[in-house]
Amino acid sequence: MAIASKRAKITVDLRDPALVRAIRHAAVERSRPMQSIVAEALRKWLDGLEDEEDAAVLRARRGGPVVPWEQVKAEIRELESRGE
Repeated sequence: MAIASKRAKITVDLRDPALVRAIRHAAVERSRPMQSIVAEALRKWLDGLEDEEDAAVLRARRGGPVVPWEQVKAEIRELESRGE
C-alpha cells in the first residue's frame, strides 16, 4: 500500500484533560512533538487491529484441515516449476 507523501492535518477532541496532560508530559520527557507521540500511538493501534483480524482468521480456521509441511513444500516447488 502506497502512503501519500502529502501531509494531512486533523483535529481530535480528546475530551480528557488528563490524557492531554499525559501526552504533553510524554512528549516533553522524550523531546518529541505531541504530534509524533499521537501518530505513533495511532500506528500501534492500527497494527493491533490487523493483529486482531489475523487472530480472528486463525480462530475461524482452528479445527480445519492440517496440511503436512512436506506437502506444502512440494506444492510450492510445483508452482515454482510452472513459473507461478
